[in-house]
Amino acid sequence: MKIYSRLHWKLLENEKVVKHGTVIPHSFVKAFPQLLYANMSSTNTTITDFTNTPLVVGATGQHFKADGLSGDPTLGINIGTGTVAPTINDIWMQSYIPVGTGAGQMLYGAVSFIAPVVTGGKCTFFIQRIFTNNSGNSIAVSEVGITVNSFGADRFTIERTVIAPILVLNTQSLQINYEIGVTV
Repeated sequence: MKIYSRLHWKLLENEKVVKHGTVIPHSFVKAFPQLLYANMSSTNTTITDFTNTPLVVGATGQHFKADGLSGDPTLGINIGTGTVAPTINDIWMQSYIPVGTGAGQMLYGAVSFIAPVVTGGKCTFFIQRIFTNNSGNSIAVSEVGITVNSFGADRFTIERTVIAPILVLNTQSLQINYEIGVTV
């Protein structure tokens, strides 16, 4: 069995794809196995959240909730301009892009999901988010990640990938799709 992820992106202008690509992320960080351990072993576990605060995560509950609402950059897929390679100890984006329409900001759409599909010896699902640049300037997106919720407001980054910069011009949108799956 192999667990894998792929990051698919599309640059949209007037709802039409103007550029697209795929990246193989290799950057699940320590909160991912820590949350799995807490849930699977029914053991309270101390995990550092995205504000650098150590929190005790309970043995039961929703540890991988990622359904961020429109305008919420702290849950689901997030983006940034950082270029430093990920490490196992990453807890947040190096330089996340804040929500808004000012300089260096982008609008965050709601996170959506495509349910798991089984094909042959493979099962995959998708998590998706669209980001819109209405800042008046171009923004180069060079890092992408996934932050999940555990018990209320606790947020933990489980994946952070640095990619070749994607230049998002003013009024363009960037659609990020994470494909997560297993093969046998």
